[in-house]
Amino acid sequence: MSAAIKWTADALNAWHKAMVAKHGWVIPRLACADGYEVSIQASAGHYCAPRLDDGHPYSSFELGYPTAADEEFTDYADDPERPLDTVYGRVPVDVILQVLEKHGGPKR
Repeated sequence: MSAAIKWTADALNAWHKAMVAKHGWVIPRLACADGYEVSIQASAGHYCAPRLDDGHPYSSFELGYPTAADEEFTDYADDPERPLDTVYGRVPVDVILQVLEKHGGPKR
């Protein structure tokens, strides 16, 4: 298994910017060391702050369709009754980093 890395807000924003440059405004899911995956999006069409294309650094992101339910995201859920099949709007970067750390950090 690939070694996990610990991220900061700057690292998350740098990853997002690089992924947008490579894939456009809808980027692939982020995978963690333990196999957890989640969609992390930000643009004028996503629930994030700032709600702009290329608004780096973003202070919050839109998440979606995680492979496991995380109680840290519950308050941001569009549909908390379906935690694996919903969107999470305006999730603060520090909350995202906490969950990524819990899952072993992003894979290299």
